[in-house]
Amino acid sequence: MTLSCMSVIAGFACAPVRTITPGAGGSGAGGMGGSGLGGDNAGGSGAGGDNSGGVGTGGDSAGGSGSGGDNSGGSSAGGDNAGGGGAGGDNSGGGGAGGTYTGGAGGDSSPSDAPIGSCSTATANPCTSVPKFTGTQTVDGKGDDFCQVPSFQFDVTNNAKINNYNNVPLSQFETVIGQVAWSSAGFSAFFDVKDASVQTVNMADPSQAISKTYEGDSIEIMISSNNNVTGLTGTDNNTLHVIIPANGPAISTKASNSGGASSGTPTALPSSQYAQATTDTGYAIEVQLPWPGGAPSAGSQIRFDLSLNSADKIFGTVDDMRDGQLLYYVGTVNGATTCQSNEGTVPFCDDRTWCTTSVQ
Repeated sequence: MTLSCMSVIAGFACAPVRTITPGAGGSGAGGMGGSGLGGDNAGGSGAGGDNSGGVGTGGDSAGGSGSGGDNSGGSSAGGDNAGGGGAGGDNSGGGGAGGTYTGGAGGDSSPSDAPIGSCSTATANPCTSVPKFTGTQTVDGKGDDFCQVPSFQFDVTNNAKINNYNNVPLSQFETVIGQVAWSSAGFSAFFDVKDASVQTVNMADPSQAISKTYEGDSIEIMISSNNNVTGLTGTDNNTLHVIIPANGPAISTKASNSGGASSGTPTALPSSQYAQATTDTGYAIEVQLPWPGGAPSAGSQIRFDLSLNSADKIFGTVDDMRDGQLLYYVGTVNGATTCQSNEGTVPFCDDRTWCTTSVQ
């Protein structure tokens, strides 16, 4: 299976495809996230082969360019476009946000490595709107069903917070190209993660793969089916928080307060709702999550947030695996927060910090 159309700027041809190997799903349970301060980094550039040009990505400046071999030229990418947060009512205020970046993902079902010329190069900010998913989704970790879904980039240059637990260089954090969409069937998403060293709890100690999923390389997705949220996902039946590792079992978790601390109660995520794949640049994750509490309607508002857990192969115990976490959006809460944690007010323990977005 191949993925293509990872163009870095609208108007350019699709970039070369890359081969991915789907991984098996699992089931189980797990934990959750953190907070911190952000930084900024810039992208780099690469060179093409026989069929493709180089690709560059930028921070505030333009990316590099490269030239292809027999068939196509190089391409370059622009700077960042940070988002923002709007004010809420009694429950939520402004916040940080990721920006809209270049990307587009997809692939085809043929064995050919030829790129598909019809994939979308559009970009989108999921904290502004979520497009309608059209067609049929097969949850297989390949991403070909998302060829027409706009993309966004999530990394150290466009996030709300960085939690750098082990004080690692910012360049060590991964880059995510994400695509999200909605339908009556559920919330659909595909994430292509550039990760030079994939490390999961399942790889280090399978006996803790369920209870400490978040300590390894993983994506956390937080959604609500409407805009009525009160704080704790443990009491808001219209919210969902899932953690999907690069490999191994995925979980959903419900936060509650107990003994003066916020903690999560994990539940096995059905394997039919997610798929993982190993790629030549890291890993990919695909989900179709049924709506908690009923599907939204076009034009209505939902809540959304995202975090990336970054792990390295150098660690003493599983508890030391996670080097840091990127948080896509953290809104402010007017009044008392439901978070009872040394992490402060963060998405896992207060769903009012998730961004409010519209479904198209």
